[in-house]
Amino acid sequence: MKKVLVLGKGKSGLAARLLLENDGFLVTMVDDQDLCFEERELSSFCFVVTSPGFSPTNKWTCVCKKAGLRILSELDLGLLHLETPNVIAVTGTNGKTTCTMLLNALLGQNSFALGNVGTPLCEKVGEIDKQANVVLEVSSFMLFQSEKLSPKIAILTNISPDHKEWHGSFEAYRKSKLKIFEGQQKEAHAILCADDEDFERIRKSVVCNLWCISLERRVKGCFVNQ
Repeated sequence: MKKVLVLGKGKSGLAARLLLENDGFLVTMVDDQDLCFEERELSSFCFVVTSPGFSPTNKWTCVCKKAGLRILSELDLGLLHLETPNVIAVTGTNGKTTCTMLLNALLGQNSFALGNVGTPLCEKVGEIDKQANVVLEVSSFMLFQSEKLSPKIAILTNISPDHKEWHGSFEAYRKSKLKIFEGQQKEAHAILCADDEDFERIRKSVVCNLWCISLERRVKGCFVNQ
């Protein structure tokens, strides 16, 4: 039986473990209180799944990288199992939870609010059909770790300094937030706040259809007509 190491024993780690076990993997879970394995012990694992809280400098992250193990985020594990293409991703320093819950309510019964909002994608992915909508609240931690996110709609509410202790600098935090647009296809849609003081710089990260919101001026999208 193939073995997988899961970093984190919280909700994300538990959801990842159950999904992996359903796929036939033998799962070992660890957290910061556990002593790191030796490289020979790590060599028995096929890959690693990490929970969002495990930073690039975390002892487990570092030892797994040193051992040459592939590290997959819990979000990406869920995305690999997701059948619907109808994914809306929401991030931002402020307002992302409110935006996520509002969108989910507007989309109706066959919609799932998941991710940083409280329920990991891996926990619900088995219940989501091909026609469902998924509204993902994605934190900067989740975006930093993700390589598979390609939402039909990506929403960035705003960016202001936060989580410096995890990312190391505001620029690194900002770069993680902008990853929400990185995997989008040209036919996808991105929504930005045109009133953000860094708007002109942020928009350069968008490769698809751009829509804006503004309280100050006319934009392509939604604005207040004063």
